[in-house]
Formats: sequence, structure tokens, C-alpha cells
Amino acid sequence: MIVPNVSGKGRNLALMDEIKQREANKSKGDEDLARSRIFGTFKVDKECEIKNVQVLEDYSCHLQHNDISYNDDQQTRFYTMQLLERNDGKKWFVWTKHGKLAQENFSTKVKEHFNKYDAMVEFESRFI
Repeated sequence: MIVPNVSGKGRNLALMDEIKQREANKSKGDEDLARSRIFGTFKVDKECEIKNVQVLEDYSCHLQHNDISYNDDQQTRFYTMQLLERNDGKKWFVWTKHGKLAQENFSTKVKEHFNKYDAMVEFESRFI
């Protein structure tokens, strides 16, 4: 469990420890079977510019913010985030997309990681 008052690097280290503990607690069955369970639940967003990747486990989310005080679809904002693993398993990406639903223009951002745990920490730390 993450201690709520930990800040900065200490918070990230606590989160990384929690992730590693979760990984260690997973079943140690057939490696091919375990890998097939890791991928396949979510598809890579169609707007993603990165090729030869898959969404890692259930690390995919779509958030939407509706401000009803405007009573206008022009103000509805969205945020999509996915943790992607390259097919060779040697590189990970945290891919984000955000913008307004009524507009065709949106922003994307990619952060590369050479360590799966660093990528998982970056993804999960957005929710803390």
C-alpha cells in the first residue's frame, strides 16, 4: 500500500515497489499463456502514431469532462491514455491524447521508457 503523504521521488519509489509486488504475486504458469493474457483486452487507439505495439494488460483509459454549466458540446473535453509495449518487449510508451470532442484537432504526447516499471509508474502516477 502506498503511504499517502509520500511526495516526489519517494512516492514514485513506493508506487514502483507496489507494482513489482503485484507482478511477483501473479501466477508463474506457462510463459506463453501468461503473455497471451497480458495482451488482447484493449486495442491500440486508432489515432496512435506508434506502430508494432500492443496495450499492456489493462493500462488503457478514456476520461471525459462535461461542464454542464455551459450546456454546450463545445466544452466537452476528453483525455485518453495507454501504456504500450513494443512487440519485441524491449521498449514501452505512455501515449496520451487530449482535446475537445467537438473539434477535430487534438494533442498527442508520447513518453518512451526502456524499463517496464518506469512506464507503469508514469501511467499510474497520473491517478494519485
